[in-house]
Amino acid sequence: MERLTTGVPGLDLVLGGGLPATSVIFVGGPPGAGKTVLSEQIAFHRAAQGQNTLILTTLSEPHDKLIRHAEGFAWFDPARLGREIQFLSLYQALQDGGTREALETILRTCREQHTELLVLDAFRGMRELVGDELELRRFVFELGGQLATLGVTALVTGEYAREDVERYVEFTVADGILHLSHRLVAHRESRMFEVVKMRGTEFLGGLHTLHITGEGVAVYPRHSALARRTDYAMGTHRLSTGVPALDGMMGGGLVGHSLNLVVGKPG
Repeated sequence: MERLTTGVPGLDLVLGGGLPATSVIFVGGPPGAGKTVLSEQIAFHRAAQGQNTLILTTLSEPHDKLIRHAEGFAWFDPARLGREIQFLSLYQALQDGGTREALETILRTCREQHTELLVLDAFRGMRELVGDELELRRFVFELGGQLATLGVTALVTGEYAREDVERYVEFTVADGILHLSHRLVAHRESRMFEVVKMRGTEFLGGLHTLHITGEGVAVYPRHSALARRTDYAMGTHRLSTGVPALDGMMGGGLVGHSLNLVVGKPG
């Protein structure tokens, strides 16, 4: 299976190597969980690999506002805008001709621009505008089939709770479902990431820690999940402790990706 690397530290490991090519993957979570940042970070990474990316909006923020928010991250590259990365609003198409017009607009633009990665932002807004379950199911089903024919991989973001996966029809036809969450724990924000579903590939299930910094999004897989992977090997590179004698005793320093315990009496 062909995979697309994401450029998000730790995410490819959780996904088993990256995003399955030509799949439709939903990225859900509450407001502020990091859905748009994650999808845009992947988009700019793929653009840096020379792939044309189309970012579509429905009823979400204006394009210039999305760009301003992205400018604060290290992965943002303004030179990609208007070249490998294009923005397009679906609002008018949805207003004029519903999902049929929106689908035709997406496919026509993908053909014209030779798109390889599609990001459809704020799909929940489209759901509320359309309001017909059968029409939405047909739209997602036809979108996935047509995009696969064109060789396009799609990320679809939306404000969905974890339990919505079992309620809404779009998830039954999605190839993959990623869910982001955040909550306060002892007055500190805790962010989590989960692969709910990914067809045709093995992945690391359960909750993994997610951080958002000026560098962008990073995912930290659970060590217990890695321990169950038979193909996961301990890193061979060494990290210096800053104490030359100690590094010498350990064969060059701490082993990469290892968990180390330091014990001793108080003081």
